[in-house]
Formats: sequence, structure tokens, C-alpha cells
Amino acid sequence: MYYEPLDLNLYLEKEAGYIGRDCSTNNEICEIKLVKRTRVSPTAHLFVFGYPQEIKGAVEVGAFGHFLFSGHLLESATPGFWNAVKLENGEKEVKRKYTPIYIDAAKRQIHFLIRIYGPCEEFPDGGKFTRFLDKLEVQDSLKVIPWKPKYRLVEEAVIRVLGRRLEYKVLNLIAAGTGITPFVRLLTHYQNTPVSVNLIYCNRSIEEIMLKELFDTLTCSNSNIRVRYLVYSRKDYSESGSIADSPSISRCIINKEIISEVLEVAEKSVTLYCGPPKFCDLVKELLASLNFTNSHVI
Repeated sequence: MYYEPLDLNLYLEKEAGYIGRDCSTNNEICEIKLVKRTRVSPTAHLFVFGYPQEIKGAVEVGAFGHFLFSGHLLESATPGFWNAVKLENGEKEVKRKYTPIYIDAAKRQIHFLIRIYGPCEEFPDGGKFTRFLDKLEVQDSLKVIPWKPKYRLVEEAVIRVLGRRLEYKVLNLIAAGTGITPFVRLLTHYQNTPVSVNLIYCNRSIEEIMLKELFDTLTCSNSNIRVRYLVYSRKDYSESGSIADSPSISRCIINKEIISEVLEVAEKSVTLYCGPPKFCDLVKELLASLNFTNSHVI
């Protein structure tokens, strides 16, 4: 299957005014318009939305800033149920939060990497919101609300979280699937800086690794950025045959050995992780067993 290549040069550019930028409200409804859609993996798509000048201050959010998307529920296979689960009475609107991977202030465009969950045997109705999103066409509008995150990058290597100020020289990242999206802007920001960045990125298969070309480019040109990919499927979707033998790819699920090998426990280190709830529970347990203290894991 053919996937349209992304403009790596665009994503390798550092966003101006990235540090300290924050959204000012949690209730301002903004209307954005779909200008482009690109399929980047079997299930993931890049959605590029444009926005008018008058909402620039609201939607140009900083690190960890995200948006609450609103849409309507489509018709299900069984009326009153969604994937065999009974719907609440009158449930018609559906909302989901998404984190941008890039904000192009010059073109007034926001880039989102989103996985579309279509109908399948196990889930005959697919994803509640992504089914709606999948129907959007170029020039269609969507209502979103900029959402204040719990974390904020206030200086080059300082994160403020729930009143705590965490300064670091080492940034450890663990992500699964689309849980990579909150970290993309961090990775591109820290290229050619003294901050050491270590990423463990988990996916079902090699082909499902989103933005792999971008991350590989970052690691090749920046000795301070390290990435280890984990895939748990035995099936190799690669046509080249060489990618499976890459030392940056391990065929396993997240475990203590991988964490010990890739991540750094240092006095001035911060560890972030993002993914499905069960994945996050496992990561939290593994980090605790390896003496990653609560004061530096967020």
C-alpha cells in the first residue's frame, strides 16, 4: 500500500515562540477548516487544518497543548448500541482530545496525526469520533476548543507541572501508538541542544510506526537523541527486508530490560509516558521497579 511521504524539512524546523506559549482559555470554541489529509500508515492519517487570523492567539498552543474536538455520532450497526455497548439516552455528540504535532504559524495551519478506527469484526461500529472524522472532506469545518494541559514547557529544559518546577538535562519518553503525538514537538525542538532525549516507541508492527522517517532523521543528525522502536507482531510488513534487522528495532513488549538499556536515571532527568490506559499502568509499574522516583516521572 502506498503512503504519501511527509515533508520532513517542515517538521524539522523549530517552531518560533514555542517555549512558554500557552492557551488562555478552556471554553473558547474555535472553527478550523480541513485543508489537507494524508495517509501515513495503514490506519493513521495526517490532518492539516487551517485557521483564521482572529483566533491565532487561541489556537497557537505551546508544548503539551491540545484540543477538544466535537462531532456527531454516526449511525451504528445496531440502533441504540455502539460496538455492542448500550448508548446513553439521546447520545448524539461525541468529543475527543488530540495533540498537534506541528503548528505552522506562517501558514496558519495545525497538523494532527490521528489513527482512524474503522469498523472491524471485533468492533463493528469502529471508533465513535474517528468514524465522524473519517467523513470530513477538504474545506469542511470542525469546531474545537483549545485545552490547557497539566504540563507546560516554561524554559528550554524546565517543565512546570501542577505547581512543581522540574529542571532536567535528560528527557526520557515512552509512547505507544498515537501516544507519540504529545512528544513530536518536543523531539524536534530539542535537536541540536544540550538536552539528552531518549525515546521508546511501541507499536503493533513496523508498518504502524508513525513518523519513523522523521525520528530516524533526528537520531542520525543529533547524537543527543536516541530512539528504540518496539513491535510485538511477528508479521513483518517491510518490503525491503532490512528494516527488521535494524538495531533500533526490538520485537517485544515494553519491559524492564529495554527501559534500563534505553532510558537514563539521572539526578536531573524527567520521564514522560503516554499511551492506552493498560500500557500506562504497565509502564508506571516498570518504572517504579527500576527506581525511577515519583518526583521525576510525570
